[in-house]
Amino acid sequence: MSIFTIEVLEFYNYSQLLNTREQLIKTKNINITLHKTAVKLGKVDEMIGFLKLIDILHENIKTVDKVLVKKEDNCFDYSSPIGELCLN
Repeated sequence: MSIFTIEVLEFYNYSQLLNTREQLIKTKNINITLHKTAVKLGKVDEMIGFLKLIDILHENIKTVDKVLVKKEDNCFDYSSPIGELCLN
C-alpha cells in the first residue's frame, strides 16, 4: 500500500474523502485483528508485515483527515435561512 499525498487527495470531493476514510479505518481494524492472530500464533514475519501496514494505514487516515479539514474550511456562511452553504 502506498502513502497518500495531500496534493492528490485535494482532487477528491468531500463525500469521496469520507468514504475513503471509512474504508481505511475498516482495513486498519481488519489488520489489527490479523496482527493479534499472528501474535498468538507466534508468526514474527507476519506480525511485522501487519504492523507496517497498520502504520501506513494510520498515516493515510491522518492525511485524509487533514484534507477533510481543508475542505471544511472552504465552507462559507451566507446567513441564509437554510443554513451554511458549502462550495465542495
